[in-house]
Amino acid sequence: MRVGFFYDYDYTLTEEFQQNPIFKEYFSELQKKYGLKSPEDYWKLCSGKDKGAAWMGQFLKDSKTIFHGLTNKKMHDYFGKKIELSPGLPEWFERIEKHGKFFGIEIENHLISAGVLPLITGSPVAPFFKTITSGEFLDKGNGIYKIDSIVESFRKVEYLKKICKGGDLHRDLDIGDYHINYRNLIVFGDGQSDKDLFKYAKQRGGTVVAVYTKGEKKSFDKCVSSLGASDYAHSFVNTIKSRDYNENSSLEKKVIQILQTISESEKNCDMDWELVNNWKLNHIKNKKICEDIEEHFNSCKYCQQKTKLDFSFD
Repeated sequence: MRVGFFYDYDYTLTEEFQQNPIFKEYFSELQKKYGLKSPEDYWKLCSGKDKGAAWMGQFLKDSKTIFHGLTNKKMHDYFGKKIELSPGLPEWFERIEKHGKFFGIEIENHLISAGVLPLITGSPVAPFFKTITSGEFLDKGNGIYKIDSIVESFRKVEYLKKICKGGDLHRDLDIGDYHINYRNLIVFGDGQSDKDLFKYAKQRGGTVVAVYTKGEKKSFDKCVSSLGASDYAHSFVNTIKSRDYNENSSLEKKVIQILQTISESEKNCDMDWELVNNWKLNHIKNKKICEDIEEHFNSCKYCQQKTKLDFSFD
């Protein structure tokens, strides 16, 4: 059985924005032109638009006067390795793959980011992904000069659907013929830009994991307030754990539990999760259908498990 792990990049697998090493390298020039007080202040120049389009447009503009000689190769070879990864990476990937195999599961990793491709492919986590979807610049060998592609947050669902269908977004398939069944998704992210993706995956039976900065109560509270809720129906996520990929971390223990549930439910539960989800949302009006779903739900520990929220601070 195949299970798809879908990750965001910035503040999901990293402890900083992927562009930060570039902003630090050129900070004196940025400070001189814009009066920035810190490298992170660069994002104030990109506000008010979709993150992907905003930062790439501003970045391209500044490449002509500030980021001299910045090529895709330099981003890959030099800056990609400077991005601070989250604790436990990249060792997490091989270890969690072994846990998957224990449950008869083949884990397939995918990454969707509003950043830029060479910064991600230049990082130590890149070899563990089957696909990496991100923005791209064109360059002439002496510097970037044009935006080639942008990943906007509202299109992340489209990329997920395409991968789950095996590459053809518009092909009609029975769910059993999908490359990755929606029930077999585990989606990792950290914030507002992932909401559409979270909602889509969760409604179709996937499990959504939001992460926050370990040990920072403010980060945890923000994650809960923006993504969580007191009940399953109104929460964008199933679980919230600290961004710690080390062995025996609360995140690892939770993901192992999710893998076990997916493996067992594949053999023991054939209920269409969208029916259960719509029943939970009170979207089904037919009384008989509601009774049938309720009867199944009350006797199925796997469906019950999917509706239990697990938010913890550490």
